[in-house]
Amino acid sequence: MMKLLVIISVLVLYACQRESCDQISIKGFTDAQMKRLTLYKNVNGDVLKEIMPDEETGWMSQIIKSDGDYLQIKIQDLNLKGWVKKGSLYLNTRNYDGQDIVLYKRANKSSEINGLLKGEQMVKVIDGCGKWALVEGAGKNGKIKGWIEPNMQCGNPYTTCP
Repeated sequence: MMKLLVIISVLVLYACQRESCDQISIKGFTDAQMKRLTLYKNVNGDVLKEIMPDEETGWMSQIIKSDGDYLQIKIQDLNLKGWVKKGSLYLNTRNYDGQDIVLYKRANKSSEINGLLKGEQMVKVIDGCGKWALVEGAGKNGKIKGWIEPNMQCGNPYTTCP
């Protein structure tokens, strides 16, 4: 009986700590320096459209789903929805006074710290979980990857976020 209670307690604890990543809601943008971005119909690699950057910066995008090596996005200004390869979108950090930003090992603040992003910067979006983004950016000793909390993300390439 005691073993059963311990097993149930462990399972309940695990379920409560596990992040549900069924939905993603992250704002990002395409890189203005890219010659083009390939938008796919599906995760099988069927091309939907080649997108050129606008004149000033990238296209603002909403990341809504993750599947394998792809992120599903909506580009409102172009009235497009499709898939891009992970690492094709970016966001800016919201540490406007230049402080370091904590990157976590998992998509929650109670997770272990993976490292620090140094200063305000544009980071590459690798994946998402809810409103958390798995990003790659510049750390103290080079590139670092980890989860950035939602209030430290800015998906607007034109201006700072409130």
